[in-house]
Amino acid sequence: MKKLLWMLTLVLLPFSLQAQIGEVTTALENNDADALGTYFMNTVELEIESIEGMYAKAQAKVMVRDFFTKIRPATFTLKHKSDSGSSKYIIGDLTSKGQRWRVTAYFRREGASDLIQTLKFEKE
Repeated sequence: MKKLLWMLTLVLLPFSLQAQIGEVTTALENNDADALGTYFMNTVELEIESIEGMYAKAQAKVMVRDFFTKIRPATFTLKHKSDSGSSKYIIGDLTSKGQRWRVTAYFRREGASDLIQTLKFEKE
């Protein structure tokens, strides 16, 4: 029985990350900092243009919300994702008002979930 549960976990785990990446991508497409913040670790490395540092989850959500408010409406396009082994990340472009930011989110396993450890909005 334990072996069967272990095998089911290994089979279903990649689908869990796919769902999380999909929900993070949707949050970025909708400029929804609250939805995005549900996938933050308790402490997040955050870079928004020239501001960078380690922030508590609640503070990081506020900073991302302020950024989204400033650039709204913005369009997010997923360019690349990796969910192989220990390297889990997404890369995309956020465009608004003729400007573009490269968005990178790195995930780390915490319990049964892969949460955002690092989130960067780099102006191009």
